[in-house]
Amino acid sequence: MITVGASSQLNVDASLSYRLKGKIRSIPLGSHSLHASPTGKLRLPLPAGMRPAPAPGTKVKVKLKISATPDNLPSCAPPSLSVRSFKAKVVRVLGPA
Repeated sequence: MITVGASSQLNVDASLSYRLKGKIRSIPLGSHSLHASPTGKLRLPLPAGMRPAPAPGTKVKVKLKISATPDNLPSCAPPSLSVRSFKAKVVRVLGPA
């Protein structure tokens, strides 16, 4: 869940990193757009080629680069940028849709 102060259009670049056999692996999760007023839900599916790893129970770090443009901001004004990261654990891996 992403929360903003004012109704905004969000562009999010996401990545996931985890440790496998002593090495840190990083998976780009792509760019996503959503509208938040004041909250928005963002789901980040793993790319099809990366679904076997990480396994359930693996500790991961998710990094989000968020560009927010409030709906009432003039088009010439630059969007606000922030980078957030959080730690999580893989609970379950869904199969192909």
